Amino acid sequence: MLSKKERELIISLHDKGKKQEEISELIGCSQPTVHRWIKHNSCGRTLDTLPRSGRPTKLTKKTLGKLKKKILNEIQDANNEFCSVNTKQIGKIIHQEVGELYSLRHTHKT
Repeated sequence: MLSKKERELIISLHDKGKKQEEISELIGCSQPTVHRWIKHNSCGRTLDTLPRSGRPTKLTKKTLGKLKKKILNEIQDANNEFCSVNTKQIGKIIHQEVGELYSLRHTHKT
């Protein structure tokens, strides 16, 4: 997710005549993301991060912090042996730590 400053930078660079591909390379995001924020701005929509709809997570900030540390350690260990960790492995870590089953899609969003 882009920060508000990055979104503002996208609009600024676009106003200066930069192409979407150039902007995406400078910001480090995809061209469709650049296009989406330019379109948002041209329609008069805000560049602020708006509250998300849907069910809020059951995980507390403290639990999320622990999970992030454990997942990062798992990733570092995997990188030493192989080269990556997949969402199934991350879901397994979450289940072991929290006792909740998360779908692969939800695991990817977390």
